[in-house]
Amino acid sequence: MPVSNQAEAPVNEPARRSTRRRTATGRLARVGAAAFLVAGGLAVFGGHRAAVAAGGPGGEFFPVTPKRVLDTRIGLGAPQAFLDNAQTIDVKVTGFADIGVPDTGVLAVALNVTVTNTRVGGFVTVFPAGSGRPLASNLNVAFGGQTTANLVVVGVGAGGKVSVYTKSGTDVVFDIVGWYASDSAGVGAGQGSRLEPVAPQRILDSRAGPGNVAQLRAGTVTHVPVAGRITDRSGSVVNTVTGVVFNLTGVNGGGNGFVTAYPSGEGRPGSSNLNMTPGIIKPNLVMVKVGSDGAFDLYNQAPTDLIVDVVGYYHNGVDAGTFRGRVVPLSSPYRAFDTRNSGTRIGPDQIDTWDFTPMINSLQAGGAPAGNVAGIIANLTATQETADGYFTAYPADVGRPVASNLNLTRNTDLANLAVVSLSGGSAPNHLTTYNQSGFVHYLADVSAVVLAD
Repeated sequence: MPVSNQAEAPVNEPARRSTRRRTATGRLARVGAAAFLVAGGLAVFGGHRAAVAAGGPGGEFFPVTPKRVLDTRIGLGAPQAFLDNAQTIDVKVTGFADIGVPDTGVLAVALNVTVTNTRVGGFVTVFPAGSGRPLASNLNVAFGGQTTANLVVVGVGAGGKVSVYTKSGTDVVFDIVGWYASDSAGVGAGQGSRLEPVAPQRILDSRAGPGNVAQLRAGTVTHVPVAGRITDRSGSVVNTVTGVVFNLTGVNGGGNGFVTAYPSGEGRPGSSNLNMTPGIIKPNLVMVKVGSDGAFDLYNQAPTDLIVDVVGYYHNGVDAGTFRGRVVPLSSPYRAFDTRNSGTRIGPDQIDTWDFTPMINSLQAGGAPAGNVAGIIANLTATQETADGYFTAYPADVGRPVASNLNLTRNTDLANLAVVSLSGGSAPNHLTTYNQSGFVHYLADVSAVVLAD
């Protein structure tokens, strides 16, 4: 999502309802122009086909112990040791038998993408190899010398590869944390895990509140139990999980360093999820396999406070013939909404509510409606902020949670991947966004949807 380098074309976007002091009506989505490909059907959404094999819907998840598969600093997985401005390279993300990623049958991958040694401000976009580069981005670089990371869920393209484009000379690092199977290869059907998005739930805050453990000293490993500590959308306690999705925020950092999440009971891998800078609040979405005790561990290299807001969990044992919890990626990210198109920023202590019904009604499965959607996976980006603060996305049928997706810094483009559950009940398919301070434009690039029965 180039926020300043390209002109913004109008897009089909969800209908928008606002509670601002100034009414912003938005634009109703033109449903006929939008569709996904699921369950082997061929359809188009925003001009892009979804990366789903014809043999079945796919979308079951296999979490893995994180493994570094690209590091341009040392030439790992790349043809050269640095990516120049406006350069694209292809990176193979399949065929890692040591962590259980097969060479074929991989529908999509979850990657933690880090940029470092940046020359100037810019952005980075990751997309399936062989497809055109989309009007979207995954990371925004604010200045030269910055190190920052973001989780990416991306469909796998030709040759088991994804493409990475840099609009800033930079080094790029990929850490693979899991993969989504395609049924066409005979893997995944009923064997993998399904994703259940939930309203954000804070289970760790070293400053105060749930899971209070006091500020973490350098070199600390924090054990974080998950099973039995979170609830599903019905309010029932979840006792069995294979993986967890959470927004990890580092605050009050006492030095440059990194934070790594990994399964309880396993050795710490040579990867990272969050890169800390003193005085800067850093969030990043994390997907991590849990250990046999239903927990994961967090290692922090430098002193810091850490916050964990759970937004989803993976579990298995679901009937292979159902759609619930399958993650279906797009062939390239789709810009669902962008407040710059209306010219109206969201203000302090205000909310917007977005209706995704037009988009969901356009989902196709073999020419027929695909059915319900439980949630979306989208890159949220904030731009043109007038003040520091935070930004939260959550299902519209719950109260605003004690959680955040973005920690805003004045006049800085910020991005973070989000898994957001959509509302149910009598007003389904809505999500709400809340802005805590100042005025800000924001946008969402949807990379995948989570199916429901």
